[in-house]
Amino acid sequence: MRILALDLGMKRTGVAFAESDMGIALPLDTIIASSPQELLDEILLLDDERDIDMILIGLPLLLSGK
Repeated sequence: MRILALDLGMKRTGVAFAESDMGIALPLDTIIASSPQELLDEILLLDDERDIDMILIGLPLLLSGK
């Protein structure tokens, strides 16, 4: 299974990629998008390039939990 992991942010979105047999996600890219549509277009492009089976969306927090 090919997995795309996203850490959504207000300005930047971190992207990692994993194959289920690897057991670990490796950093892939950072998307800097000026609009939600631009972010979606970039994610769809990555999906087409890597034939993604699953997308995981994380919730990045500060160490304080905020």
